[in-house]
Amino acid sequence: MNTLKFRWTLCLLFVFGMLSAQDIEQLKSSDPILVNGGLSIGSQFYESTGFDPRANPFMWNASGRMEFVFFDEFRMPFSFTIGRHGSDLRYPVFNQIGISPKYKWLSLHAGHRNMIFSRYTLNNHTFLGGGIELTPGKLRIAAMYGRLQRGLREFQNEIDLFFDRPVYDRMGYAVKVGLGSEKSHFDIIYFQAEDQALSSELVVADSLLPSRANNAVLGVNWKQQLGKSVKIYAEAAVSAYNRNSLADTIDFGDERANRIVNKVFTPTYSTEAGLAGRAGIMVNKRGFSSGFDYERIDPGFETMGAYFFGSDWENYTANLGFGLFKNKMRFNGSYGLQRNNLYELRAETSNRRIGSGNISVQPNAKWGMDLNYSNYNQDHRPSSLVVLNDTLRISSTTHNYGGVLRRTFNKNGHYSSLMLNTNYQETDNQNPLSPVYQNVSAFFASLAFNHQFANRSSQLQLSLNTNWIEVGDILNQGMGFTLGGRQQFAEKKWNLSLSNTLLLNQVSGQRDGFTNSARFSARWMLNKRNAVQLSMFWLRRVSESSQDFAEYRGQVSYNHTLPALGKKKKEKSKAKAQN
Repeated sequence: MNTLKFRWTLCLLFVFGMLSAQDIEQLKSSDPILVNGGLSIGSQFYESTGFDPRANPFMWNASGRMEFVFFDEFRMPFSFTIGRHGSDLRYPVFNQIGISPKYKWLSLHAGHRNMIFSRYTLNNHTFLGGGIELTPGKLRIAAMYGRLQRGLREFQNEIDLFFDRPVYDRMGYAVKVGLGSEKSHFDIIYFQAEDQALSSELVVADSLLPSRANNAVLGVNWKQQLGKSVKIYAEAAVSAYNRNSLADTIDFGDERANRIVNKVFTPTYSTEAGLAGRAGIMVNKRGFSSGFDYERIDPGFETMGAYFFGSDWENYTANLGFGLFKNKMRFNGSYGLQRNNLYELRAETSNRRIGSGNISVQPNAKWGMDLNYSNYNQDHRPSSLVVLNDTLRISSTTHNYGGVLRRTFNKNGHYSSLMLNTNYQETDNQNPLSPVYQNVSAFFASLAFNHQFANRSSQLQLSLNTNWIEVGDILNQGMGFTLGGRQQFAEKKWNLSLSNTLLLNQVSGQRDGFTNSARFSARWMLNKRNAVQLSMFWLRRVSESSQDFAEYRGQVSYNHTLPALGKKKKEKSKAKAQN
């Protein structure tokens, strides 16, 4: 009987799953079913000299795919692969399936779903259960109940516990009540979750089991839109996380206080509490934007409603953006400060400073320039509580500078572009344990020219490239070019492309050979659904400080696209109705 019920439930979820995340009012304009797919057959060739081959000299494969799409939303993909290394068949396995139908201001959730109540309570954690969202007028109501985590059903050995596999089923519920709209609102959220006792069918030694935990979080979420330009937001939550629900309960010394607290949450001597909050302001008006954001999470704050949650840090972030000369020049920048060890309980304290700035200049459609800078600074030093003779302070700063200058030409149908791209990065590492890597710098530059002929079937690319990387006393340099092109024939049925890159190498001022790579590809479209493709790659490395080698790769493939079913028929019926 239970098996029969399960099968019927699975069928219902499959049928209604086609409505997942769909507005019921929009189903009439959706395609009930679409079918698309394709087939591919090919072979690969490989050869190398100078080192052990990294692939087999000859391989072949055949693959295919087919996808059913219901109501433009629910997808069922099927695929297969057959080759030298065996075969593989993939098809939809409904380990997780859910529905979220929506009608006007009512949304329902059933099955495996994700909901967001707030950043610090239930934050997009997948659950198996049900939920509801109501937004009639200014009222905002949401609720959910379900399983957040599935525990062990079978216990093989201690390795399951060693890799921190979930042992208990974790059940939880959340409720949100608020007023307002998406732009301006105030919400109160309560979230609670707990680990349930093991099934009697699962036998595990008590000494191996982790303690059952429970969690309660109370949060608020406020957002206010002031006019069209200013937005203020604030979010906060307090969490009580009990890591051992069987530990001795805390007695507050007052029977009434104990009774009130225990109705919501039963604190024990293993309970840890913490606060988390975030607030900020954003201004956006006539091309000017600025904002400030502050966030703090106490060491004891944790929620079961999020997969990962960092704690014990404080962060300040400011950003600014504005345009000049009718937005022909644009500046955007940000700067942030972050520190941890808020209560001076750690052995070390980390401070980070992150800043970035970008200037974009576009005087007309032909000329343009971008300049950017960013830095990442971190400083680790011992806490004032720990003073040891062998304690070290570790600090490093990374600077990154970049620039792009571009020019476009368009004359008599010919389109060309010239672009100069440069980037410089420097890392100052003040770690005395690694003096060799205290100074690391790198520079990359390229001047690229691209030209498309008036026939739109011919393209030419040329670029000059240079780079150097310096690590300690070792300087690696490279200089070379890339030349390539693409040509289409026979009404674009034939597509040929060829490119070659040559790079001359130096190590600490001494010549060290060259690296050359070439690519070729040809594609022949037999018709709209059939194509044959050939591609080849050649790599050659000559070095005085290491071993010479060469590598060759090739591939031939035939591809067939299956005709799409469903949408085409629907379009034909619409055309007949119009006629």
